[in-house]
Amino acid sequence: MVGLLKIDGGRFWVEYEERNVQVVWTPGAPEPVAKARRWFDESYPRLEQVPETMLRSLIGSDADFSPTSVRKEKSVERHGKLSDGGSIKLVYFKEKPLSDSDYHEGVEALSTWISSYFR
Repeated sequence: MVGLLKIDGGRFWVEYEERNVQVVWTPGAPEPVAKARRWFDESYPRLEQVPETMLRSLIGSDADFSPTSVRKEKSVERHGKLSDGGSIKLVYFKEKPLSDSDYHEGVEALSTWISSYFR
């Protein structure tokens, strides 16, 4: 599965629409910023694709996530810190307000992403 890399100032995010997951991070050091910008600049226009298995490499830092999930109206979030001093957030999202089962699905999905791609 691939997601699309987007850049907004010093913040980066990859959205995996088919999995309803976004990864949003702000690097705390210049090297990871340069790496993500190179990835973006060297990709074809509108095809800024990032395979799930390449996320950790693209981010360029280890991530430590809070064990607490944050429930919002249409999303579940897990916040964390990067080893370079930056921050990271995983988001499970839906188009409609989350039901209790959607919330539990989101918590499980984010836990799986953390153990699969960030450990």
